[in-house]
Amino acid sequence: MRRRVSALLLSVLMALAISLSGCAEKSGGGSAEPAGGESSGGSAAPAASETVKTAETKEDAKKLADAFYGGLAKANPVSMTSFINGTEASTFMASGDTFCLVDPSSDITYYMFIEDGKKYFIGDGETAYEDEYMYDMFSESLESTLQMFVTGIYDVEDDGALQFSAKQTDKTENGAVTSKLVSVITGEEDGKAATMTVTGTARNGTVSSILYEAEAGGEKESAEFKFSYDNISIDLPAYTIGESYGGYSDITLEGEHVDSPYRTLDELIATLGEDDYLLYTMEDDRVYAVGEKDGRQYQFSAVLSAEDMEAYEALDFFSDTYNEDVYAILGKLTVDDCVDFTGCIVPQDELDAFAGKTVQDLVDAGYENTGWSVFEGDAMLTFDKDLMEYEAKVTPTDGFDENSDFDFEDMLGFRVEQFRFSAPEYAALPIR
Repeated sequence: MRRRVSALLLSVLMALAISLSGCAEKSGGGSAEPAGGESSGGSAAPAASETVKTAETKEDAKKLADAFYGGLAKANPVSMTSFINGTEASTFMASGDTFCLVDPSSDITYYMFIEDGKKYFIGDGETAYEDEYMYDMFSESLESTLQMFVTGIYDVEDDGALQFSAKQTDKTENGAVTSKLVSVITGEEDGKAATMTVTGTARNGTVSSILYEAEAGGEKESAEFKFSYDNISIDLPAYTIGESYGGYSDITLEGEHVDSPYRTLDELIATLGEDDYLLYTMEDDRVYAVGEKDGRQYQFSAVLSAEDMEAYEALDFFSDTYNEDVYAILGKLTVDDCVDFTGCIVPQDELDAFAGKTVQDLVDAGYENTGWSVFEGDAMLTFDKDLMEYEAKVTPTDGFDENSDFDFEDMLGFRVEQFRFSAPEYAALPIR
């Protein structure tokens, strides 16, 4: 299965500022001889030495990982190249308050920067839109990646079914320390043995690479990150400031203010399915959330107090109860404004007309592909049109190999089974 791992493309890993010092030992047996064969008369050069630390419990393994990777989240500048299952996926660079991400598969570079105290995002190489959400997401990606692939496993609550071990080896030679930390977590997945191994390599306390390997039921996947820290500079392209995000300044979403079918956001949250999440955004002192009622699509708005915002910002994003904690804060809020934006969505009968047609027909009709998932013959593609997102269940063409290195162009001949509205884009919110 080919997987598009957006989290990896938006993630960065950095160097730590911890020096792993080793005690130099004098070589036994006499003085060192410099080039030319004459005795220098000075002290002998230190011999190579090696120290090893091991851990056999979750707590001890976490201590080694926290110390080894402890400075990564705040390091700057950095350049990181990531590889997914051996294939180059992206290069991320950070220099001061400017970031960029190069996606070699699409030949696109994204830029984030600050100008006059405002945070901007460039996605098309020429227009900068004010976008605090995108900027902040990139600024926190170091910590996010560590939590996702390195240290987050130690925050998982388990009943003893997982086994943790770690081994750190520090080799000192000619005053330089080369370190390697191998962390191993074993357990079961769907009744089959599963192993996750994370190998970090560092020189004088600066991480040069991290290799994540996972194996379960005979299937393997990997993610590797390689770092450099010198001569990092980001040259922004010539750009103009756009009036609204994403190049949609010419699109006006006309919703209708109506009486809300829900009194509180908790009533909206109660309608979510087991695998659904509340789509919401915050602006100034308000929160905006979207949902459906009796076939109509609504945006619900409520006042967010300073105390509630402070509590929200204090939440741990990587907590197992993060969503529940968010809902506890937002759910108690009273809806004081409601916008029916059903008219902004392509009617379902028009979407149904694409059944039996090809993905190329969707593209020709102005739908822009934003992602896909193909697994065991089932294929789902997502599309964007006028700030609204749509999902298409499609049938792959005969002979299509989902395990090959394919691109969107390889799916243009797929046949559409179902096509339906999914959700508004974040860029559409709030709908006035």
